[in-house]
Amino acid sequence: MAQLYLLRFEFRCAPSKAEFDQAWDVTLQRFARCANWDGAEAGVRLVKTYGTAWGRYALIEVDDPETFAPYEADHIANYPHKARITIERIFEVNTSFAQRMGQIA
Repeated sequence: MAQLYLLRFEFRCAPSKAEFDQAWDVTLQRFARCANWDGAEAGVRLVKTYGTAWGRYALIEVDDPETFAPYEADHIANYPHKARITIERIFEVNTSFAQRMGQIA
């Protein structure tokens, strides 16, 4: 069963446009090749990415924990000097509490 994760990518500083373009060139090439930010070709699927003034959120679906480990390692190896990165496992709360809510109502 797939598990959802929320990746929070908060820029450490405001880079110049040239620095931003250079830093993201490799990442964008990976994304163009396999539709994933870190080149994972199987086991990790990007669901949606949201941009903000300070960084981005990415919702990812993980089918295989063995594939997810290199995905996390890639973030740790390539981005910590650019951003503060948080990857959190998430779950859908309404479904989780549906049975209990039905008992209360």
